[in-house]
Order: sequence, then C-alpha cells, then structure tokens
Amino acid sequence: MFDITCLDKNGNKINRFTQWDKNQTISIELDYEWAEAPEIHFFNKRSKEAIVVKSILNNNSITFAVPNALLREAFPIIIYVYEIDNIFGRSVASIKLPVTPRLVPSNYKQNITEIQPEPTFASDYEYSISDNAVTIKKYIGTSINPAVPAKIEDLQVKKIGSGAFSEISVELVQIPEGVTEIA
Repeated sequence: MFDITCLDKNGNKINRFTQWDKNQTISIELDYEWAEAPEIHFFNKRSKEAIVVKSILNNNSITFAVPNALLREAFPIIIYVYEIDNIFGRSVASIKLPVTPRLVPSNYKQNITEIQPEPTFASDYEYSISDNAVTIKKYIGTSINPAVPAKIEDLQVKKIGSGAFSEISVELVQIPEGVTEIA
C-alpha cells in the first residue's frame, strides 16, 4: 500500500469531506505503473456492497468522482484503488476520509435528472415468494435512490407491497419492468 495525498479539482489537499457536499472529485498521484485506469471501490459502515467507479488515468495521476450518496451520510468513506489485469484484481491503495456532519442545507436540491438510481440487492429487502414470484415487503437498505432488482433468488419481482419504502426517506425508486402491481 502507498502513502496517498488526495487533491480536489483545484489541487488543494483533501483530508475530509463535509456532509451534503456533492459532485466532488479526487485526484491522487501514485508512483505506480498502471496498465489501465483502476477501479475505485467506495463504501462506508452502512454499505452492504462497494460502489464501483472507474477512474481516469493521466500519467501516474488518477481522478475519480465520489458517489454523492456517501456524502449524504456523516460516516467515514473508505476508498480502495483496485487494479485489474486481465484475470486478476487486487487493491493497491486504500484511503479513509472522514465526513464532517452538518444539517442538510435548506437549498440542497437535486434536479431529478441528476439523481442516479443505485443498484440494490436481495439483502436490502424483506420479501416473500409465492407462485414463483417475489413481493417486496420492506426496503431495509441505505440508498436514498434504490433501483429495485428485476429478480431475487432467480425469480421475477412482480409486486411492491404497501408501505415498502415508507420507513426510509427516498428521493427516487427505480421499479423494474416486470413489476405488475404496486400496493
């Protein structure tokens, strides 16, 4: 692993983020020979899976966007720089940046076209199976922009139950085409 300095888009050193910041980028320079731009894996303590972002490679510098979803929570963000070479992959660097908590700004709004649904997984839901179809009973994940999977346990998600998303604040829910009923 490497000792890493993170820089913002203006070349200023980053040692933390502030909650509710958005559209942040990081650049890091590593004395390392890259075959291609590495993947960047992001998560925090509430993540069930890493959010994967492709970086942009320029000589020994890599630049990548920080997922806005992680900046909405006041938990440290853990970042792994992940090198892939044809068959194998490995983490070559890790970074941990704290997120300073603050109240959501009154003018914090996102245009609906800026909001990107985030993939979710079976473990993000309480669900039932009946007649070879899945009914979503309750969303228990952490994304505020969940994309409901089309299949769970190789069965089509057909129904979203009443109040399935009522216990968490969501901005956007992407429903797959196979859903035929929303209660």
